[in-house]
Amino acid sequence: MSGEKIRIVLIEDQAIVRESLAHLLNAQEDMTVVGQDGSAANAAALCAAHAPDLVLMDVVTDGGESGIAAAAGLKEDDSDLCIILMTSMPDITFVDEARQVGVDSFIYKNMGSEMLCAAIRGVMNGYHTFPASTVPPELPDGLSLTEREVQVLRGVCEAKSRKEIADEMYLSEGTVKNIITTILNKTGYESITKLAIVVLSKGYITLMK
Repeated sequence: MSGEKIRIVLIEDQAIVRESLAHLLNAQEDMTVVGQDGSAANAAALCAAHAPDLVLMDVVTDGGESGIAAAAGLKEDDSDLCIILMTSMPDITFVDEARQVGVDSFIYKNMGSEMLCAAIRGVMNGYHTFPASTVPPELPDGLSLTEREVQVLRGVCEAKSRKEIADEMYLSEGTVKNIITTILNKTGYESITKLAIVVLSKGYITLMK
């Protein structure tokens, strides 16, 4: 860590939230916000300009820019840069995606200020914070899906064909069809498309660019 204070770049698309977070972090004796912006597209430039110790970044930012994609690029440029991703959306795939690109922690915005600051300090000391499960225990109609079923359902939400989903997951089309059947049997829906509409409308899955 450079200097006495933790140097933080803050990426958050909602101005009032960004300003509140910056005020909170700057009020800490051991933290300072050295750069902030509303879009993940500007994260790399801010990091190049300010050399932060840590980036605190929203998952979905201005213009639909992905914080996860930006984090992947930042980690490629500097694997030692600490990155915490945050979201208020209950998307059931964000946590896995964040882990895959190598972020240091993943938090939800409904946590308290003390917990947020503790998470930042923890990351700087080599600790990691992630939700206990990538799949919420409760989905529509009290549904619980396996990770593979979630992947297939996300593919349907993205309007992908069974073949496209099968190719992405290295499965046969028949296996994908069987997984869809299992999902429908679990949920009681007659159509996977109708279920996709439900999970999208309730925010269980959020489509990103």
